[in-house]
Formats: sequence, structure tokens, C-alpha cells
Amino acid sequence: PGHDGIQNWVWKSIWTVVKRHVLALFQAISIHGLILCDWKKAKTVMIPKPGKPDYTAPSAYWPIALLNTLSKIYE
Repeated sequence: PGHDGIQNWVWKSIWTVVKRHVLALFQAISIHGLILCDWKKAKTVMIPKPGKPDYTAPSAYWPIALLNTLSKIYE
């Protein structure tokens, strides 16, 4: 999950209930040209690269940015 902590399976399970509200939000964003500030935040996690001899070195990791699901859908 991204900064909001909501995992994709949650959106899938509630989509039939919230889709009209989400689509209205997307339309409002398109009309007014505003993006929510939290949608521009990412949660970065470090994934270890396999076979590295020294995991104390930053180069032994891949940084992965996790974004909010709704921001990915909108973009």
C-alpha cells in the first residue's frame, strides 16, 4: 500500500459501493485541475538485491516507491 495504507484488495472489495463517489472525485479533479496533496506522496521501501556481499551499503538495495492506488488509477 501507498502512503494512505489502503491495499488494492480493499478497493476491489468495496468498489461497487464507492465507484460513483470515486468517479465524482475524478471528475472534480479534472474540472478544477487540482490533485490531492497526499496523492503526490510515496512510501519508499528498500528491497535487497540478491547476492550482494555487503548489505550495509546503500547500493545493495533497490528503492521502490509505493503510491496510493487511487492516484495510480487517476493518472
